[in-house]
Amino acid sequence: MPFEEAEKQEQKRPDRRLGDEWVDWDGTLQQDDTQTSAWVFIGISALLIIVCGVLGWGILWLIAPRLQNAGWEVVPKILLWVWLGYLSSWFLTLFLGYSGVLFLRRMMRWLGGISRMVGPAVFLGKIFGLSRDRIGHAFILVYNRFEVLPPLIKDPLRLLLLLPRCVSRENMVQLWELKERYGLSQMVALGGTEARKAIAQIRPEGIVAVACERDLLVGIKDLRGRIPVLAFTTQRPEGPCKNTLVDIEEIEHAIRLFLGKPTDDIVKK
Repeated sequence: MPFEEAEKQEQKRPDRRLGDEWVDWDGTLQQDDTQTSAWVFIGISALLIIVCGVLGWGILWLIAPRLQNAGWEVVPKILLWVWLGYLSSWFLTLFLGYSGVLFLRRMMRWLGGISRMVGPAVFLGKIFGLSRDRIGHAFILVYNRFEVLPPLIKDPLRLLLLLPRCVSRENMVQLWELKERYGLSQMVALGGTEARKAIAQIRPEGIVAVACERDLLVGIKDLRGRIPVLAFTTQRPEGPCKNTLVDIEEIEHAIRLFLGKPTDDIVKK
């Protein structure tokens, strides 16, 4: 949806309309609940790797007698070492890739990516009292690190700036100015369905996506790595889906990364 149409519709819209991912919101304002470090996700991932290793060992221990009776005594050991090797490789790639080893960021896709770990991480995080939004925020920080070297886009129109309807008027004007300055495509999505339609219509080579953690996680899973995405979460001083705030400098930094422009000369506002 173009900016002008979205603005007209927003003026007619009631005070707040919750997105699908916020139907369970109880009205509590959790302004700082999501602000966390990427190392939270990495730490949870380490625990999950240990759990997966123990589960793999347990399953093989249960089936080992039958394999031994069939004359395949060595098979359980081989399977166990392969499984442990994969888990170790995945975590080392995550840890070292986030720490700055560039070639490992590409290698993560060969190992299945990091998106598949979100669901289990959210489940385990609840045991330690971590909200799914906080885990989601930490995941997105890690995810952006692995997407920080997107392919350069020659035609700015093939870069899509995808925004939610709930961004504050002031920030929306600033984002529109970025769109005009760099000649991007920009859409305001009123939900996941419209976001998918915008992507199908524009067929972007890269996406700078702004939304809450819940919507970003859904979108990243839907794309499954087909299109490079740099994702940025909103701040919600009035709760979800109303007058949310974004860091304009971070958005501009991401735009310039995609377009192959220097990122050290962004004018601070």
